[in-house]
Amino acid sequence: MGGYGKVPDFTADEVAGLLATHYAAAVGGAAVACRPLDSYIDQNVKVTLDGAARWVFKAANAAESEAVLQAECEVMRTLGAADGVAGVVPAVMRSDGGAEYLYVPNPRDPAAHHYVRVVTFLEGTVLAEVPHTLPLMEDFGEVVGRIDAALAPLAVRATHRYLRWDLKNAPQIEPMIPFVFAGDAGRREQVQHFMRKYTAHCAPAMARLPMSLIYNDANDYNVLSDGARVTGVVDFGDIVTTPTVCEVAIALAYLLMKKDAGAALAAAAAFLRGYCRHRRLEEAEVAVLWWLIAARLCVSVTISAYEAAEQLDNIDYVELSAKPAWALLELMRGMDAEEAHRIFRTACGYEEGGAAMHADPHAPGGYTADEIAAFRKAHCARTMSSAYKEPF
Repeated sequence: MGGYGKVPDFTADEVAGLLATHYAAAVGGAAVACRPLDSYIDQNVKVTLDGAARWVFKAANAAESEAVLQAECEVMRTLGAADGVAGVVPAVMRSDGGAEYLYVPNPRDPAAHHYVRVVTFLEGTVLAEVPHTLPLMEDFGEVVGRIDAALAPLAVRATHRYLRWDLKNAPQIEPMIPFVFAGDAGRREQVQHFMRKYTAHCAPAMARLPMSLIYNDANDYNVLSDGARVTGVVDFGDIVTTPTVCEVAIALAYLLMKKDAGAALAAAAAFLRGYCRHRRLEEAEVAVLWWLIAARLCVSVTISAYEAAEQLDNIDYVELSAKPAWALLELMRGMDAEEAHRIFRTACGYEEGGAAMHADPHAPGGYTADEIAAFRKAHCARTMSSAYKEPF
């Protein structure tokens, strides 16, 4: 199954038993109830104590290494102590013996073992299910920017690893394309088109871009919100050391879904304004961003198509973002990449000629002219007149 090991399948009673055995002090005399959550190759279980959500029991795929689990715990500890991020990232609960994780056998396959952890439960609705207002998108950008700024000094050897979701490895999907899209020439050509753009614009630059340990999975089902602000960022299983701009490309790949061109660019600009308050993108990073977004979409739809054929029992989760990803690729194919790049540059604080700039503090809400124009294009009818030539 794509090189993965045994997927954990603990029952609710088995999870409750593990908690009673290894987390007895934290459980106390509370009534424990367990409910499965969506997962990919691991297992996540929501744990309530006396009816109140408290924890998430996480069991890793049998192929997961201890070094990567240790790295995840270190990342969560680091972010839990970081300014502006504490409380947004789950905290790892320690067992009665003081361990951050345990190594337990699979009840139905004793030859397979799983690392299991318990982390705090975070309240919120997944970002995919709340309205994407510009203030929320800007707050999302701020949270991701703070995460990258906090992780920048962190050097963890286990994150220097091969990961097929790492965008510097995007060309790995090319041999898969003719196979997984053998019966759909249109989709095959679409992915090949954007991979050619990656080869031309991104591949030559990747080794020269700033590199750091990144979260690598800020998709709209891993980010929680109360509708006004981001309240949680979960699932750190894809952490990797790679060009830092990949973090932004991944977040934007999902943020731009289910929008028209104007709304997509306005949302991206708001996100970038927030992000750059905490980690300023370099011009070379901005230059490849549009094509990295497309590359993430191509990686997602190709791997999803490949694994859907193998994971028939998990096909709904595997194909969760495939439809909107295909729709966004189609939209991006018809959009002006140069216009997108210009809007990205402005949002990141660069003038068209290349000099650094700052948003006009007197503009409404602090937005730049390009962002206001993009928002107006997305939300106002073409017949609506304005009393100015330039929107501030």
